[in-house]
Amino acid sequence: MLPSQPPPDQAHVEATAHSDDHPGDDPLELLRHDLKAPLTALRAQTQFLLRRLARLKGLDETERAWVLERGALIDAAIMAMVVRIEQLGREPPAKEDVRTRDGEAER
Repeated sequence: MLPSQPPPDQAHVEATAHSDDHPGDDPLELLRHDLKAPLTALRAQTQFLLRRLARLKGLDETERAWVLERGALIDAAIMAMVVRIEQLGREPPAKEDVRTRDGEAER
C-alpha cells in the first residue's frame, strides 16, 4: 500500500495560488494543469518501473524486450495525451500550403 500524503495546509494553498508557476484564473489553463498533473505522475512511475525492469534478474531477454516495449508504448501514449491537453482551447497550428493531385496550391 502506498503512503498517503496529508492534505496541504491553508498557507501552502495560498502561497501556491500566488506563485509564478500557478496556472492563474484562466479556466482552460487550470483545466490543462489539472489534466496534466496525474499524467506527469503516471509517466514518472512508468519510467521508474521501466528502469527497474531493465535491471531485474530472472527475465529472459525476450520477456524483458516485450515488457520494455510495452512500457515505451505507455510512455508514448502519455506524451500524446499531454500534447493534446496543451492544445485545448488554443488555435491549431497554421497549415502549410496543401497541394492537390495536379500540383495546384490549395488554401
